[in-house]
Amino acid sequence: MRVTAVGRLVLALLAWAGTATAQELQAFRSSATFGLDVAWVDPTNGAATSLTGGGIPSGFTYSSGTAAIDRRGQRLFTTVLRNGETDWRVYSVSLRDGTVLSSPTIPGTSTSSFLGLEYDEAEGVLYAIRSPGDGKRRLCAINVATGALTDKGTGT
Repeated sequence: MRVTAVGRLVLALLAWAGTATAQELQAFRSSATFGLDVAWVDPTNGAATSLTGGGIPSGFTYSSGTAAIDRRGQRLFTTVLRNGETDWRVYSVSLRDGTVLSSPTIPGTSTSSFLGLEYDEAEGVLYAIRSPGDGKRRLCAINVATGALTDKGTGT
């Protein structure tokens, strides 16, 4: 999905944040300033409040649902294909203030699409399901610091 609508809430991820109260959720949403930013969402009325630190700059392709949360590290992860680039990036965004912490390229992913992410806090590993363009699905681990991708298994 190409994110273009300004101010539209992209509920790619609704996750209880480690510092959130029982009445707060967090989500990516599109904004006038950034392509995606992190917002606190009040589940009782749907009101969203952006964190002030920034977000992922516009000009990319983003697959809704490809997000994972690291509660202990207060990070939100997603995969993004920036316009003009051939390989995807893994973005790490602070849940404290919304700033982008890192966005390394994931080498060799030009024909891939990412279908889902999950962060294993016990192991400190970001897992992904990706389709490398051959009709199969692959479970892989993504190093969030370097973007290195390690395939773990293949399915159909």
